[in-house]
Amino acid sequence: MIYLIIFFAIIQRSSNALGSVFTFRRSNNLERISSWSNSQVPCVNDRIVFDANKVLVTVLNSAIDIRQIVLPDNGMIFFGKSAKVGEVGEWQCKSNYNKSNNEAFFETDSALNFFNPSNWFVASDDVKYDSLLHAYQVPSREDSAVMRISDAYRVLINTSVELSALSISNQVGQFL
Repeated sequence: MIYLIIFFAIIQRSSNALGSVFTFRRSNNLERISSWSNSQVPCVNDRIVFDANKVLVTVLNSAIDIRQIVLPDNGMIFFGKSAKVGEVGEWQCKSNYNKSNNEAFFETDSALNFFNPSNWFVASDDVKYDSLLHAYQVPSREDSAVMRISDAYRVLINTSVELSALSISNQVGQFL
């Protein structure tokens, strides 16, 4: 029985030996519905409120029409090339008749852990990554990690990480 377990572990590792491309899936984008309290995105002429006690890292990649933004004490908002303030965004609701007030509360994720498999997506035909051990569901020394240009994140890395390549906003660094 022990030989079967060792054989299974070797097969799992060899299937990942050539390296895979892992894409960070979580983000703190303003346009992401799940970033808003109760999934209620800001409507036209709403007031956006950020938690004053949390560090904010977010990005706006499209249009937004709002009345006011209440900024936190610490953080950054990146404006992408397509960002337009004062125009209605396709992702915004046009009127706030279903809301009890004219405020939308942004719920930024705290720092996302690099080693949490749920934060990564792997596109691969040969391996079902959900069935792999957690250690193989995050990028390692044979793998490449991609942080998309259209997203903003705070990532917690509490130990050293070895990667084959890291792409942040289309800038690639080769490490091996």
